[in-house]
Amino acid sequence: MRGQAAARCRDLACLWAWLLWSCVLASSSLASAKPETRNTSQIADSVALARVTQLIKAAQLANQQNALSLSYQLLEEAYRLRADLETLYLLGQLAYNERRSVEAADLLRRYQAEHEGPLPEQHSSVTRILAEPLPPSGEVLILGEKGSLVLVDERVVGILPLAAPLLLSAGKHQVVLELAARRKQQDLDIHAGSSWLLRSTIESDDIALSSAPLIVWLPHYRGLDVEAVRQVELAIEQAAHDAGYIVKRQESALATVPQLTTCLNSLLCQEELGRRSQADYVLLLHSEHSGLGQQSDWRLHLSLIDVAVGDRAVSANPVCASCTVAKAANTVGAAVGLLFEQALQRPRGTLQISSTPSRAEVFIGERKLGITPLNRPAWAGRVPIEVRAPGLPPYQGEILIEPERTVSLQIQLGDGVVEDETPTQRQAKKPLFKKWWPWAIGGVVVGGAALGLILGLVPRSHQNINWVP
Repeated sequence: MRGQAAARCRDLACLWAWLLWSCVLASSSLASAKPETRNTSQIADSVALARVTQLIKAAQLANQQNALSLSYQLLEEAYRLRADLETLYLLGQLAYNERRSVEAADLLRRYQAEHEGPLPEQHSSVTRILAEPLPPSGEVLILGEKGSLVLVDERVVGILPLAAPLLLSAGKHQVVLELAARRKQQDLDIHAGSSWLLRSTIESDDIALSSAPLIVWLPHYRGLDVEAVRQVELAIEQAAHDAGYIVKRQESALATVPQLTTCLNSLLCQEELGRRSQADYVLLLHSEHSGLGQQSDWRLHLSLIDVAVGDRAVSANPVCASCTVAKAANTVGAAVGLLFEQALQRPRGTLQISSTPSRAEVFIGERKLGITPLNRPAWAGRVPIEVRAPGLPPYQGEILIEPERTVSLQIQLGDGVVEDETPTQRQAKKPLFKKWWPWAIGGVVVGGAALGLILGLVPRSHQNINWVP
């Protein structure tokens, strides 16, 4: 045992000595080199690249010798000098070797998202690792100053802007943002499936924490290969992240409500899936392209469903003629970003409806809103409304929903009474047997007829009539 420990110490000592000697050689070679016409930033980048290359080689050697802690220290220094994809990949592999599965998946999925084109053959393990099941975890979307270094529990995990939200294991964590001499931190308590949004601004030394809004994404592709699908998905997710939303994929949303799988073509089912997922929006994408070769014609249809309103907020049908995959993906991303802006600007109010009897169905046109008592947002404007209950005549009318205001209706089914209308309107809608004036007129007529009959039977002379027995 002592011999093994001594050998390991010698290996580590040799490793550090080799690293130090490499630095000395690099410094001396740069000092003896003839001055070039390159600017300062190019020289600094060249020096950083040389240093990063040395650090990565040393980290790989330390990893082979099972010195995982030393390997991380070297990779962290390399990433701080130059945040490149190769270092991010090695950090992910190191986390996987240390059986930190959630951190490994977080690092490697962002490596995959940032990598352009198919993954190199030597990194083919990424796909396999990302397909493995994970323990309970949550996501954290970070919006902040570009170039900020992101650390989780004092371990480097990326640099802003991140290509995907952080994936964190369930439990307590500390997120730190470093930029120049500034350091901000925020404590988090992650639960399975939780989503958080961290916002950092240059004006504040604090990080704002809030629940991250979700979007359920339902895509439909025709004629797209795997690489085209990947680029389109990355563009959509990036547009959602820029707008402050975390994307929930179709398969993830349906995992808790598999019974909705067969009805996803209906608006009611799409709304229900969004509601069950606690999402703000459901994004629908239908995309197809025709033609062969690097360029082809793309036809796209995008719809954004507002889950709270239960209806489409906005739609778009961009066309990209003779487009490469990259250009088509950029077109999709730009269209999605515009949809979010338009959806937030669309005015809405609140509709409150109660009825007697209760649990009546409420419709706007052919779209079912729910059952009474009903309280939900609705698009501003004049809309037709119908309230139905079995065995009773429906109520039909038209209401005006004003922006940021509440319209309340109390409907008595069967007689068409709406409580918020004027007394004259309510009387005009009452059935004949509930109105006072027909009974009053009828009473006068009947009374007059009876009086006339009595008077006609009474003789003109009263002298021989005994009225009192």
